[in-house]
Amino acid sequence: MKKKDTGVIIVVAVFAGIVSLIFSNLVISTKDNKVEEVEKVEQLVSTFEAPDKTYFNSEAVNPTKNIQLGQEPNTNPFGNQ
Repeated sequence: MKKKDTGVIIVVAVFAGIVSLIFSNLVISTKDNKVEEVEKVEQLVSTFEAPDKTYFNSEAVNPTKNIQLGQEPNTNPFGNQ
């Protein structure tokens, strides 16, 4: 390849890039396509509301505590006794 060929290739590539950029902005992506609707997110705050006293009080059932019904725990519930 000669030096003239390299220069012509660079000029053609730059011209093709400019034409494709103009064509894509005018025809493919119109201003109507560029608008996007998004939902608004509430602002995060560092404060925490106190929980409902009906469920969270000193006499509420603690689900992490073992509960035993009756005098002796049954270690073999489905076995023959």
